[in-house]
Amino acid sequence: MNKTAELVRLWAEYEATHKDAAIEDFCQSLLMQRKKPQDDGVFLGGVVPVDLHSQIAKVIGRIAKLHISQAQAALKASGINNFEDFIFLNSIFMLKDASKTTVITRNFMELSSGLLIIDRLKQNGLITEKENSQDKRSKILNTTKKGDKVREECYKIMIALNKKYFGHMKTDDLELCINLLASVEVKLSDFWLQSKKKG
Repeated sequence: MNKTAELVRLWAEYEATHKDAAIEDFCQSLLMQRKKPQDDGVFLGGVVPVDLHSQIAKVIGRIAKLHISQAQAALKASGINNFEDFIFLNSIFMLKDASKTTVITRNFMELSSGLLIIDRLKQNGLITEKENSQDKRSKILNTTKKGDKVREECYKIMIALNKKYFGHMKTDDLELCINLLASVEVKLSDFWLQSKKKG
């Protein structure tokens, strides 16, 4: 069958069951039909939840857990023993003159755990802490020269690791994943922050 005719046929079938669908929805559906994972017992550890919401939560959770575990091992070459230490170091570098609370909140961490990470970075000479001229009750954080150097080494390690994890995916697929999940990240971040404010 002519490829154009086949495409029109598939669109007609899709449109019959998805009355308000846009062309983009059809294209995504077509792509997903071609890329469904094999049910070989490996996907999701062989235990696939019955509903789609649970499936995507499990996929994201397992990828994140595997990624953090390997990142933690890889980062030890730079002198960083904890993935959260790298995240905090990077946040302090990017934010410039940030308060402890700002850094901790930005990384969705409990106050006590965040303070331990900040103390660890300070003891290792990676960050400095000084008085906040705007608020005497809080401290201002910045990275040291040593911290900047370690951060650069960490970045090289993480770029290599991320390519190892996602380098097999096409650019279009990566961009699609980012676009689809970005709004979820924003929504959950906002929900977490609002929950913290309410206590």
